[in-house]
Parts: sequence; structure tokens; C-alpha cells
Amino acid sequence: MAKTERDENGRLKKGSVNNPKGRTVGAKNKVPTEVKDMVLQALSIAGADIKEANPDLAEIENGTAYLVKVAQEMPNLFVPMVAKLMPAKVDMEVNMMGNELLKLMTERRDQLAALKDITPEEDENDT
Repeated sequence: MAKTERDENGRLKKGSVNNPKGRTVGAKNKVPTEVKDMVLQALSIAGADIKEANPDLAEIENGTAYLVKVAQEMPNLFVPMVAKLMPAKVDMEVNMMGNELLKLMTERRDQLAALKDITPEEDENDT
């Protein structure tokens, strides 16, 4: 890495580094960690208030109690949050053979044909 070099205004020159060893591998950003801790603390406090008002939720964690309330009262906020937690891609292997696969394909073809207002016989004539 290049040594620390500055321009006439005292700013680092292009290609110059202030910390040649860089950040330690695995080191976390301080601010996001602090913000995460604050959010978790606020979630716990909000959940404690909800649990106090709803004895049915007494047996669950404070944060979970808060999320239950959000899910019930504001599903438009809760559902997108849940969607972000789900994996974007799911790899799966489907093993179907012979008649089972043919039956499924025929059913799907018929469903698509119904959407397009064509009969399966017209579809077979096109191929």
C-alpha cells in the first residue's frame, strides 16, 4: 500500500492511505453496532409496555410482544419486514417421473389454456 501523502489542502492524495494495515479482519463498524443495541433496547421497552397492557402476552419476550402488536395493528409494515427476512432464492430438487410429471404438465397446460380461452385440442394442433 502507498504511504500517507497529502495535497496542499491537507487531504489525502489519490492512492494514499491513512492506515496502511487496514481494519482488522472481522472488526465491526462501531456506529451500526451501537444503533442496533439502541433499537433492541427500545424494542424491549416497547414490548414490556405492551405486555403490561395485554396479559395474554405475558409468557413471551418483550420484543416479540411488540412485534405481535405491530403485526396485528400494522400488517402493511410487518409483512414487508418478514419478506426481507426470507431467503431471496431457494434451491430445491424435484424428482418426478413418468405419469406423475405428465399429469402435472397437462394440468398446468389446461390452466394456462383456460386463461387464454383456448382448448387443449387447439393447443395440440399448434404444435
